[in-house]
Amino acid sequence: MSKEELYTIKKGDVIGKRFIVESTLGSGAFSVVFDAIDMETNISIALKVSLHRHRHVLYREYTTMTDLMSSGASCVPYVIEFALDGQFCYLAMRKLGLSLRSYISQTLTLPQTMSLGMAAVMVLDIIHQHGYLHRDVKPANLAVDSSRQRLYMIDFGLSRKYVTQYLGKPAPPRTNVGFRGSYYYCSVNAHTEADLTIKDDFYSLLFSLIEIHKGALPWSGVREKSQIEKIKRHAVESGEIFDGLDPVFEKMARVIADLAWGERINVKKMHRLMAPLVEGDAAPVLKVRVPVKKESVFGMLRAMGPDARACVKIGKI
Repeated sequence: MSKEELYTIKKGDVIGKRFIVESTLGSGAFSVVFDAIDMETNISIALKVSLHRHRHVLYREYTTMTDLMSSGASCVPYVIEFALDGQFCYLAMRKLGLSLRSYISQTLTLPQTMSLGMAAVMVLDIIHQHGYLHRDVKPANLAVDSSRQRLYMIDFGLSRKYVTQYLGKPAPPRTNVGFRGSYYYCSVNAHTEADLTIKDDFYSLLFSLIEIHKGALPWSGVREKSQIEKIKRHAVESGEIFDGLDPVFEKMARVIADLAWGERINVKKMHRLMAPLVEGDAAPVLKVRVPVKKESVFGMLRAMGPDARACVKIGKI
């Protein structure tokens, strides 16, 4: 069975005897995301469906999200259910608003980009604080809620626990790990198929912010993987990627470049760079606030309201 079988799922189909498919929201390498209605609560949710043979990828995403959620991380969408249904497996979760990919064509102003960047730096650091690398940071994987007041990280299919189980320290780099990420947004280091660390996640975030602000990256429109790497390497190493941009982007890159293996970003230092550039005109497009570092699950559910609290059901498999 091929991935095309997922596209045979249509409006009105019921998945897991609970979720009614409404429409298609998007797709990835191994899955398709549907807008669906939870029949138990009558709430619109996001339903990510994969083939049974790819269940390990979706299960990794499920375990990462539930671990982050149970630890108090407020930057992941709330998981409703993970289960198998015949030839499919699915992950039901809270539906969010637009991803940051939708803002690329708008080329946000510098204050708007910095306001968003401050929240994104905190979101990514929260994930790292809980011992995970995302390994696929890009505009499509950062989304705001319907009120555009909270930023979330989504799609944890490539995520990995980077700290050791017993000591809680960064594990040493591995060899021959293969490529992980998206060619357009991954770090130069990722192109060499080296093991990834916190630094690589933040390079991907930096590229994302530049694209959102400028509307394009130096390698935008290039399809050949080797050419993307060549152009990206030259643009980063020569500094040409910062041509025409405010110096803050290059300063952020220096902070990222100075990170040692497994070292977390200095959030305060990054915020000190960005905060002076945030002005009032950031509000009309994005009202994203800098998230708190830790929030109880009950507190998060209270903020969602009674209907959302009713839909949360973790752990079915």
